[in-house]
Amino acid sequence: MIYVFHRDAHKDLPAWIEFLAFVVLAKLLRIKVASKRGTASTSGKLHSKNCCGKGNKSNILLYSPEYPNNDFTSVASRNSEDAVWRSCVHKKLQLLSGKIQNLEENLSNEMALKERKRKWHQLAHILDSLFFWIFVVSMVTSTVIFYQLIPTVSR
Repeated sequence: MIYVFHRDAHKDLPAWIEFLAFVVLAKLLRIKVASKRGTASTSGKLHSKNCCGKGNKSNILLYSPEYPNNDFTSVASRNSEDAVWRSCVHKKLQLLSGKIQNLEENLSNEMALKERKRKWHQLAHILDSLFFWIFVVSMVTSTVIFYQLIPTVSR
């Protein structure tokens, strides 16, 4: 089982194996199967598809002591430097948002891989326990049978 665990850890367990091992065998062997660990919610994802709303008005909230109301649309029309600055900030934020999305995808892939490895590890634990109990029962049974046969053979 260890060879399969290390070789196929990147693959998901088939549904029938999950049911057989984690439901049937785990109850039979009285093994607690750990539930899914905490995963990051996807509701907090950053979306950068359309960072600017209608009419090229930025929906990015910034604070400046000079403009406490964040009214950048009227300021940009008065001063072209602010418009250039806003454009530059907008591009940088889009780039940063793309990088954050890449990191988020990598993290979710890594978490999925860890979850699959954890499932394979639990499967190996359940099967090891099953084979241990099969070994113990067969050894005790064979020992009892041999002790029952010894007196009849020696006569």
